[in-house]
Amino acid sequence: MAPRIRIPAHVFGYTLATVPAIAYAMYWKKNHKSDEEFEKMLLESSRNKSLIDGSRDKKQNMVSFFDAMKDGDPEQEARMNQ
Repeated sequence: MAPRIRIPAHVFGYTLATVPAIAYAMYWKKNHKSDEEFEKMLLESSRNKSLIDGSRDKKQNMVSFFDAMKDGDPEQEARMNQ
C-alpha cells in the first residue's frame, strides 16, 4: 500500500487562490499587444489621431505653464493674478 500524500490546508488554500491569477498572467503575457502595436492601432483611426495630437498639445502647454511658474516669469504671474 502506497503512502498517502498529505497537503496542509493552508497550502491547498493558497494554491487555489493563486491559480487563477497565475493563469490570467500567462494568458495576458501571451496575448497582449506591445505599446508600439497599440499606438499604431490607435493612430490608424483619424478620430483617435486628432485626440492623441490634441492631448500632446495640451501636455506641452501644461509643461510650459509649469516651467514658467517655476521660473517666476512676470508675464505668467500677471496672468495668474487676473
